[in-house]
Amino acid sequence: IEADADFAKMKDKLTSMSKKVDEKIEDTTEEDAKQAITELKRLETNLQQTKKNVEAHIAK
Repeated sequence: IEADADFAKMKDKLTSMSKKVDEKIEDTTEEDAKQAITELKRLETNLQQTKKNVEAHIAK
């Protein structure tokens, strides 16, 4: 499923950013935070779309 691949990519990106924050919290920038927020919003959108697709499939 395409949503699974997108989810995996976003999860990997968030994990990478999380490691950066953990390792060098004093070196993180506002841009890093903005990127994390953007990825979280994409993840939320992806999960909402997946939910709609599953609900539509179940309703058939």
